[in-house]
Amino acid sequence: MAKRTASAGTAGGTSQQVIHAVATLVTFRSGCISATRIHPQRTRAYGYDQNGNIKTITYPDNRIVTYTYSDNKPTDITSTYNSSTTKIATGITYQPFGGIETLTYGNGITRSISHDTQYRITGIIDGTTLSYGFTPDANGNFTAISNNLNSAKNKSYTYDALNRLSTATGPWGSLSWTYDGTGNRLTEGTYTYGYQTGTNKLASVSGPTATSFTYDNNGNTTNDNSKTFTYNQNQRLTRATATQTGDYLYNASGQRAKKTVNGVNTYFIYDQSGQLIYETATSGTTANYIYLNTQPIAKTEGNTVYFIHTDHLGTPQAMTDASKAKVWEIETRPFGDSATITGTVTLNLRFPGQYYDAETGLNNNYYRDYNSAIGKYVEADPVGLEGGLSLFAYVRNNPVNMIDPMGLTDAVPMPWWWGAAGEAAKDAGAGSAACGAMVTASIIVIGTATSTSTCADYPPKDECKKKKKCDPCSPYPVGTLGYKGPEVHKRGIDAGTSHYHLYIVEQIPSNCKCIWKEKTKSTSGSHHYDEQPNLFFGVNLNGSGSPPNYPQ
Repeated sequence: MAKRTASAGTAGGTSQQVIHAVATLVTFRSGCISATRIHPQRTRAYGYDQNGNIKTITYPDNRIVTYTYSDNKPTDITSTYNSSTTKIATGITYQPFGGIETLTYGNGITRSISHDTQYRITGIIDGTTLSYGFTPDANGNFTAISNNLNSAKNKSYTYDALNRLSTATGPWGSLSWTYDGTGNRLTEGTYTYGYQTGTNKLASVSGPTATSFTYDNNGNTTNDNSKTFTYNQNQRLTRATATQTGDYLYNASGQRAKKTVNGVNTYFIYDQSGQLIYETATSGTTANYIYLNTQPIAKTEGNTVYFIHTDHLGTPQAMTDASKAKVWEIETRPFGDSATITGTVTLNLRFPGQYYDAETGLNNNYYRDYNSAIGKYVEADPVGLEGGLSLFAYVRNNPVNMIDPMGLTDAVPMPWWWGAAGEAAKDAGAGSAACGAMVTASIIVIGTATSTSTCADYPPKDECKKKKKCDPCSPYPVGTLGYKGPEVHKRGIDAGTSHYHLYIVEQIPSNCKCIWKEKTKSTSGSHHYDEQPNLFFGVNLNGSGSPPNYPQ
């Protein structure tokens, strides 16, 4: 069987892929082809069904996670380890347009998700583990999240004219925030935020506790009172010193592959979408993470399986064991700070795409590191002003309703975000890294063709050329919606009113190119939408060109 080889390299290393022309099983080995290897090779393998859905994932510890499908949507998930199979989720059902409606965790807890006629989430119930009700305003922002199991944990929110979180009331008491025109936080309660003149760089926070900040020439935070930060030439955090010192290395995809704290090395492995699936430490601890699309649904430690219960954003709120008992629970303020954690098990997953580092108090957010205490990243936005006017703000100061899995751009989790397993709202694009100081990970892909299709030949026969197999669009799958605007009507009866342009991801079959295509009158009845489409899009395309560049 013929193979095709692709490789990408940086100053100190290379990432290589060797792919058979027709592959139903793909294996990734992470290590380093040249220079310094991050860790001994770790392998993960993927099996696919005839429709291209991920059927099995073999984890680095030889755990096999199996997905069963109906109408190309996963209905059951199991995990097999040491010849023992455990149910992760079964009986997964969907709304007519793809949003998950119900599922049963492997320990018997049933999750029910309700939506209104506009597909806004109105409730999430996981038995007696968690039960939330949601009340949205006209812009789709939640103004209330009720805790039906404990009214003392009810939460209410208000927003300013730019949909930035203004006030919040909940188990933490009453909080308030103000911002300037570019999204920089000016106040939080009795705390006042000051900035370097003419910049978005936070200089100081004054109040009951004072903090000052310094930066390097690239806009990255170098000092935060007693914390110091060091970066490599790609503006990635390589060392952080606080009460402890953490050293960090990255692979060629920009993913953090290793951290060292107090002599203990922890290694991280990710799936094709960039989601963390495996971590192991030289101290002897190993954990796997299992997902239903972008939602973490289980954590495993050896033969033990814990079930993860998330909120409307996909942020873990609790974990239960096989007996349905809570073994981990978290309560945070809206920006993720001041966490109160109870339980006997550790879970470091936070907002989607974030991993909590106890040594610094920061959350690693793929391309950046998030400081929940001030609601800002410690690094400037690597995409510059295309990511927004403030180079440091998190999700445009709306953490109740928006997410940023990659630390690059905010998004609203859509109801259909829960469908189509194997797709993730994450940017899986390659970063720039190298072995040694900026260690690279090699990815060697070996395909095993088992298809009996007449189109399995390579080079392909003429009758098969029209059936070219395209890799899925990533990070935004086909069908993802985006928007640009608001823009003002300049003529006609609507002159002076604002509108938004809607776009949808399509893939060109002949060359597999993924594009943003504007929804026209023939596809949507109108080429624009006259209200802020918070409920209907996932990607803010403002500043990404015209037409928008894919991914953006």
